[in-house]
Formats: sequence, C-alpha cells, structure tokens
Amino acid sequence: MIPMVYDRAIGATTATSVVAVLVSERFVRDFAAEIPVTLLDSRVTTVADGTEHVMVCEFSTHEFDLPRAIRRVLPSIVRLDWIQTWTRVDETSGDGLLRVQTHGTPSAHTKGTTHLANESGEMRYRFDGHVIVDVPLLGNRFGRLIEENLVDAILDDQLKVLRRHLGVS
Repeated sequence: MIPMVYDRAIGATTATSVVAVLVSERFVRDFAAEIPVTLLDSRVTTVADGTEHVMVCEFSTHEFDLPRAIRRVLPSIVRLDWIQTWTRVDETSGDGLLRVQTHGTPSAHTKGTTHLANESGEMRYRFDGHVIVDVPLLGNRFGRLIEENLVDAILDDQLKVLRRHLGVS
C-alpha cells in the first residue's frame, strides 16, 4: 500500500459550484477527452447524503508518457472505473470519497477521501488515500510509478478541465 496525497488550488469559486461541474455530462465528456480515454459509461446518482458519479472508461497505455517499467507490465488497453462520491457540500466545503480501479492483470486500486475547502478566498481540492497494486515483488515500486504517472496525471487533467468549466485560473 502506497500512501498518496494530492493537494491543489482550484481558484476563486464555491464547493457547490465545483461539485455541480464535476458531475455534469459536459464536464465528464471534456474530462474523458483530456485524459484521453474512451468513455464507456457515465452515470450520476443521488446517494444517502450527496451525489455519486461513476465513470467507466478504457484507455490505451500508448497515449500516456509512461516509464518503460510500467509499459512492460500493463496491457495495451486498460479498463478503469472512476467512482467519486460527494457528501456534505455547501458553499465553503465538501467531503467525499474517490475510488479508482483498473481491471485485468496487473490491476491497481486507488482509494481515499476528497475534501474541498475555501482557504483565503480560494477553493482547494485535496485527496488523501493510497494506491494498491497486485504486482508481486515489485508492488511498492510499481505502485509509486502508478501514483506519479497515472493517478496524479488524471487528477491534474480533472483539475485543468474543472478550471476551464468554472472560468477560473
């Protein structure tokens, strides 16, 4: 298990605006194109205390600038499930969960909490979680590579598209 922290500024906006954009169909299409992935399914549902977005997609590992060590182990096409749940969202903050799972062998699983918070007039997005991979003997090294080269990159793409949709920089 590899610990992971991702903390970035979004810009001057509200948590309710951020979540509304993150679960919008237009954002999801643009986010999928930015990564780039083929979107197989996307659905938003109301859950007990908020909203859950499930995105199922496939991507070609050749589309990413990945280290050779990852390319040797991953198949050329990877299926990925992205499940993000937001609860207790108001103008100044929001909490949630993020789970990302790849299918096949090897597989990687990222899970953790997400938090939106207004700090000095600027909304921040934070993810605290971990990456687990099923690569015997190379698990920690491979997990660190997955975190740095895939999960961080996808979260950066999400943030880039989010800022565009919100009109903030």
